[in-house]
Amino acid sequence: MSELFDKSIRTLELPRVLQLLSEQAVSPEAKELARRILDSWDYSDLMLAVEGLLANLMFSGTPDEVEAKLERFPAAETQKNVMRGFLGLPPRVIPDVTGN
Repeated sequence: MSELFDKSIRTLELPRVLQLLSEQAVSPEAKELARRILDSWDYSDLMLAVEGLLANLMFSGTPDEVEAKLERFPAAETQKNVMRGFLGLPPRVIPDVTGN
């Protein structure tokens, strides 16, 4: 998902999105929080937050509907399990093809 994240950062212009968020925040505390996000979060935190947001945007619906969408999604089962984690779904057991 990091390729998707990198593309999203370039496309969404995360710093600009956070600036807009701070401008639209209602309370002074929310405005300050939005301004400090990039300073206080490291890249890994931002990456996980954006990946979680993207997973939720891409796979909405009931748990059964989300599973059906994940089944059709062109990704390795390990990546799908990461997305399941973001979506609050249990991971699927990946069969051991090595025979160990």
